[in-house]
Amino acid sequence: MAVEASGEQTKMMLAQILKRLDDIAALSKQRYEEQAAFNAQVSQDLQACRKQIDLTQGDVDEVRQAASAARAAYRHHQLIRLKQILQNITGIE
Repeated sequence: MAVEASGEQTKMMLAQILKRLDDIAALSKQRYEEQAAFNAQVSQDLQACRKQIDLTQGDVDEVRQAASAARAAYRHHQLIRLKQILQNITGIE
């Protein structure tokens, strides 16, 4: 009887160990799936940020070009105005 009782206790302990291992495996799988979903979301967010940065850089370039054209037009206007003033002073056209 003692051997049978010992065998039953061993079976119960092994069953408990197997249940714990199954629980650990299930938890590990759940954590892996959550980490994979998180990684996918972060990847999408980073791609969206990269696209936004690219767009922003394009906007900056466009503004710089417009500002450069505006400066050139302003300088041209100043030269024409200076020429008119000099012509008025000297009377030379």
